Amino acid sequence: MAIALLVFALPARADYTLTVEVQNLEPLAGQVSINVFGEEDDWMRQPLHSATEPVSEVAFVVFEFDDLESGSYGVSVLYDVNANGRLDTGFLRIPKEPFGFSNNARGRFGPPGWDKVSFQIDGDTRIEIRVAAVRGDRDAED
Repeated sequence: MAIALLVFALPARADYTLTVEVQNLEPLAGQVSINVFGEEDDWMRQPLHSATEPVSEVAFVVFEFDDLESGSYGVSVLYDVNANGRLDTGFLRIPKEPFGFSNNARGRFGPPGWDKVSFQIDGDTRIEIRVAAVRGDRDAED
């Protein structure tokens, strides 16, 4: 009985790897920024992990995040075509640069909710996110 209690008292494993392949990166310029969220209350506010990689000669970038625990996660991606470090927006704050979310979820009038983007990690996990093409000038200058 004491052994069973010890097993249940152990913390969740924190040694899983999340691999995210971000696809549909055209034109081949700029950088991709990614945020990994681990709680619904933190969604689009406080990421657990963030990373940025330049876009080179291929239309995809692969990110790896290690030491994740079992649980629900959500991912947001920005394809910063002009590499100015922010999401360029136009009239009514409509994005001018491609973006994407885990589960390839789409929102209406803003980012999709946690219920659409969240996925479960209970082992090494690989997901693919296709950034959405946007209307308007993708090479915004400011």
